[in-house]
Amino acid sequence: MKQLMTAVLATGLCISASAQAANPNLQLKPQISPKIQPQIKPGVLKPQGCPDLTIKGVSVYIVRQPTPPDVRLNFMVQLHNNGNLDYRPNPHGMRMNLVLEPTAGGARRIIDTKEFEEVKAGSGWNYFTKHINWSRSVEFPPKIVAEIQYTDPDFATDANRHNDDCNSRNNRRALSGAEVNAQIQRKLR
Repeated sequence: MKQLMTAVLATGLCISASAQAANPNLQLKPQISPKIQPQIKPGVLKPQGCPDLTIKGVSVYIVRQPTPPDVRLNFMVQLHNNGNLDYRPNPHGMRMNLVLEPTAGGARRIIDTKEFEEVKAGSGWNYFTKHINWSRSVEFPPKIVAEIQYTDPDFATDANRHNDDCNSRNNRRALSGAEVNAQIQRKLR
């Protein structure tokens, strides 16, 4: 058996040597094949990263003061994409709501709503809401809440990462009634 193996090995080496002499570009050493990369079709490649829409701030702007302590004001809501991927929703897929939440109970009331088409990574929008009347003499003033609402049925379920949000914990910002009154007071000075 040992002689047979030696004969087969010797024959293989002779064939290899004669093949290399006939073709000097022929490589006899075994090649370690590189990892085979899967073929990805155009348009199927998933982008890396994700959008991260956030409400960065809510500021009070006084439109006019008809009779103290009442004021007419609006709010500037700062919407920002903290992520590293542009946010591109399907039509009517995302909106920002400004909500009045009574502190003494009662139903929430949407004061204003705005749909956004696209928010590029690292940029944002400053949105000025509709005017509301505000009385600083109310004993328990309501809370003002700016919140992002996703209405797209494909949110986080399809392969499109551009219409997702990787951090939903920063999609809401609230100002207590006392904070609204404090901002009004500072602006009236």
